[in-house]
Amino acid sequence: MSAINVEHVQDTDKRAPTASDIRHARFEYIPSPDGVDTNVVIYLHGLGDNMSQFIELSKKLHLPQTASLVLQGPVPVPFFDEARMWYQSFDMLGNLIQNPDPRIALNLLNNVIVSLTSKCGWKHSQIHLFGFAQGASVAVEYARSSNAKLGSVVNVLGPLLSYATGTKKCETPVCIFTRPSRNVLDSSNFNKAFSEVVIYEGDKAGDEMPKDHHEWQGILKFWSQTLTVAPTSDESGNVYRVTNTNTNTNTS
Repeated sequence: MSAINVEHVQDTDKRAPTASDIRHARFEYIPSPDGVDTNVVIYLHGLGDNMSQFIELSKKLHLPQTASLVLQGPVPVPFFDEARMWYQSFDMLGNLIQNPDPRIALNLLNNVIVSLTSKCGWKHSQIHLFGFAQGASVAVEYARSSNAKLGSVVNVLGPLLSYATGTKKCETPVCIFTRPSRNVLDSSNFNKAFSEVVIYEGDKAGDEMPKDHHEWQGILKFWSQTLTVAPTSDESGNVYRVTNTNTNTNTS
């Protein structure tokens, strides 16, 4: 049977970021619906999307004690006014680039997280990433390249952009949502890159976000094990991390 650990976490004053804190990035910060911003999830949309749909998604998820910071990709998609991407994805002929350079996106995300930690009082352990498709690839590549352990990463249909090398694994927990016949997600590569990987598979093939409660269930379970929660019954204001010490690392 799984054991539940409750660990006291020393909290610090945090605040919402402003435009002067996070420069050269378009974003929207949505406070937690219960007014307690213990965690923050940074959302990264997919290729050809923009941040508007993820603003609505973050509000619908209604995660307890969790604020949302929705970012917009910095690169416009040619000929589509509202469509954005995280890095240059097409060549001069409009074909997808096979080995893209994600540095513009990684630098942008790094600047955001540095601003949150150095200016706004957030800890790396309180910062979580959620990405879809290209945005998910950026999220997992950033977690791999960071020296700091983040709270978690949720990857929806996003492949790693490079193969894992070396023996040191990233300690940030990763949840992967995939779909049947989705061969771009090489689980062995993720297991080489990350020390904790949880995989959930959707009901139907395709390239879509989770569609219903059943498909979201695995992600919500993962968040319940990685988000920090301060019980409302604790009048002292202490903050606790609730973790499960026997998490299954390959659930389908």
